[in-house]
Amino acid sequence: MAEAPLMERLDFYAAMVRSKIFTRSALAVAFFLLYRHFNGDSGRCDPSIAALAHETGLTMRSVKSAIDELRESDWWRVSREGAKALGGRTNAYAPLFEVGKRASPLSRESGEAQRHKVVKRASPGTSKEPVKRLARSISSSTRVSRNGSENGQFEAFWRAYPPRGLHANPKAPAWKKFVAAIRSGADPADIIRAAGAYGAAIRATGTDPRFVAQAVTWLNQERWTDQHQEPLEPPWPVAGMI
Repeated sequence: MAEAPLMERLDFYAAMVRSKIFTRSALAVAFFLLYRHFNGDSGRCDPSIAALAHETGLTMRSVKSAIDELRESDWWRVSREGAKALGGRTNAYAPLFEVGKRASPLSRESGEAQRHKVVKRASPGTSKEPVKRLARSISSSTRVSRNGSENGQFEAFWRAYPPRGLHANPKAPAWKKFVAAIRSGADPADIIRAAGAYGAAIRATGTDPRFVAQAVTWLNQERWTDQHQEPLEPPWPVAGMI
């Protein structure tokens, strides 16, 4: 399952949240599978259970239960075809994107019409707030001219990037990294859009602000390209999950 870009994975995750059929533990595991471990080019996603427990802050037993929940749902395919590890192979995880699109269809129209369109309620009893937050974040993050100044583009990025609360997030080094990136050929709109998507995912999982990457770190690691598979930061426990 190759070429699954970040936005398709976030759309899928938002549909999972809207479905209200998954426990918070299953949603936590799904988030890290989609955002931290899924390779958008190859479709490979095979972290160990220990790695998922370390990142989510869940116990190994809770992670296994969450994986069973994903396996038994119609949304994921889980098989023992992952990477070789001590004691055997890890699981291989494959999100079934078509299920998410049918359950909560997000418009795939081109251009600005797609970015500003909010998903309609799928059923009278389904909350649309998580998807609305995601749509608002993506919409606001793209309101910057490609011909605008570097300062203006950076300020749009800074507004889109998730806050770290009372924890350090130095702005000046982030500005230097942002400017260096766009002068090296990176599209500022792509960076801003990815920052907004990152913020939407952080809010959807209720991640503690101290585990949000500093903006300078996120830029230095070129996280907008979303090509890494291995965790690049300290563990990411998800607040309130058991």
